[in-house]
Amino acid sequence: DRDSRSRYQEVEMEWSSLISTAGEVWNRLQALGHTCGAGEIKPRHQEAGLSHVFALHPLADEEPEAVRATQRGARLLHEGRVEESIRELHDARQLAPRCTDACNNLGCAYQANNDDSAAIYWYREALRLASHDETAVMAMALLEQRRGQVDEAQKMLVNFLQAVDSSHIGALRQLGRLHQREGHWSQAAGCFHRLIAIDPTNCEWPTQLQICMDQVPLKDNFGQAVPGRAFSFAERHAPADAQEQLRASSSRARGGYGGDLSATSTTCSSFNGDNRGFQQGVGSSSRGPGQGGRSFSPMQERGRGMGQDAAVSVQLGEARRQRENGRPDAALGIYRGVLRIDGRNTEALLGFADCQQDLGSFDAALEAVKQLLSATPDDPEANLRVAELLLDAGHDVDTAEPYLRRASQGDLGRSRSGGGGASWRLRLLCVEAEAALAREEFAKAMASASEAVRLDASSAKALLLLGHARLRVADYQASLRAVTAALDACGSSQSARRLRVTAHCLAAQAHERLREYPQAMSRASQALEEDPEGASLSSSAARVARAMALQQSGQAREAEAELMAVLQRNPQHCAARLQLAYCQLSAGDSARAAAILEALLA
Repeated sequence: DRDSRSRYQEVEMEWSSLISTAGEVWNRLQALGHTCGAGEIKPRHQEAGLSHVFALHPLADEEPEAVRATQRGARLLHEGRVEESIRELHDARQLAPRCTDACNNLGCAYQANNDDSAAIYWYREALRLASHDETAVMAMALLEQRRGQVDEAQKMLVNFLQAVDSSHIGALRQLGRLHQREGHWSQAAGCFHRLIAIDPTNCEWPTQLQICMDQVPLKDNFGQAVPGRAFSFAERHAPADAQEQLRASSSRARGGYGGDLSATSTTCSSFNGDNRGFQQGVGSSSRGPGQGGRSFSPMQERGRGMGQDAAVSVQLGEARRQRENGRPDAALGIYRGVLRIDGRNTEALLGFADCQQDLGSFDAALEAVKQLLSATPDDPEANLRVAELLLDAGHDVDTAEPYLRRASQGDLGRSRSGGGGASWRLRLLCVEAEAALAREEFAKAMASASEAVRLDASSAKALLLLGHARLRVADYQASLRAVTAALDACGSSQSARRLRVTAHCLAAQAHERLREYPQAMSRASQALEEDPEGASLSSSAARVARAMALQQSGQAREAEAELMAVLQRNPQHCAARLQLAYCQLSAGDSARAAAILEALLA
């Protein structure tokens, strides 16, 4: 009737007004949050000159709605609203499923969100659509390098240069930088020498070439070392003895021909099928005085008076400094260089293992430490290091037990790996506590961790293990005190980042057990900020703790999203599957809960 229709219209208007008002309040809160910095994701630092690799590209010749969705995504990304940007870019990709740039844009957004795994997936999708796409190749190479897959990154760049454009400045520069980080100075010099020929006006190329030349001995066209001298861009004229020395070496190799060395023939390969990229050896441009070209002069003799051992010592010191400054990838390249000189250098092998562990490559770390064991199977330090790595990587405690037993029974005084005294005893107690926690022997874990803390009350690792043990016996307040002390001991150094992730994770779990859900969610977020890629086991545990807190706070949908993020990275994560089944059971979907649990049991 008329009254009912009128009443219905009034209610509809009231609801519209209420929704509009709520929308305005939400927009104001969002604006205020962005003004205060809330919800912003700090952009990852990009190496200078590579910022163009991770950039959004407009869609050309696609559906208008896909173009508009991409424009909205770009605007949101620039505003720091990365999650919203990703949603828009997914819409664009659905509207343009065969568009390479749509996949590249998703890779860029996920990389900005510090999710390298998802970024790699979308760049691979772009390469599936266009196998030689410039943006996808360079981004994939950089991401592979970042996660320690240096050989794969090099292969991608070299293949691109061979198949697509042998004079591509961006690819050559990226390949040169990669070789520099790995200590492949000859190959790096080849890249920058070629760049000089392609783009002679760029002052970066001579500088980088000089850096490479400072690291390797001068060689002629035929790979014969010319002792004692290298070239510098600092002076204008090379003395005759240096030029004659080069000519004589070249003449002997050619069977009497004494011609000058060519700038293009000594360092650059022609990319004709050799995936190793560039030939060994660094030459220099050295035209005769009457040819009008630029000639190069010798720099001060390098390395004279410094033997191989001293040079290795300098490199090891630089590698330690890089790792302490939060650059395990750079340190890894230096350690690789040392191991090419001395494949059994103990400090280099252990440093290599530490860097691989920092980067999440536990298998490579274990392989390095096991090289020490191949020479001395009973070495206590090497056995202890293997046990530490196995437990950190989440392997079964029974796998680590033989190494732990040999470490505790060994004679540390005969260890080739160094170490000793209280510090070694502290590490042994920590590994014993970890093993006891894994076996659920909580009394033994508490005893070992407490002894470790008595030995060194400033040890963050020992304090964390004590906090973990107390958490497992439901002494939550004591656990929080130990974790807080561990965070104080960690400080803000980059090298202690993994320990801080574990500390925040344990604190999140303790707060959740105490039903302090806002604190639990805050601590879990802090753990994920420390490890934005989510590569560690503690990051997954922090997500599960946050999901539990969200579930108990009535935010079931958000909790399920957190758990799905964990399962996307590790489909067999038991705690995440159990909590997801509980979420489904709480929502009344017992059939789905049962299916999740059955899959877990299977």
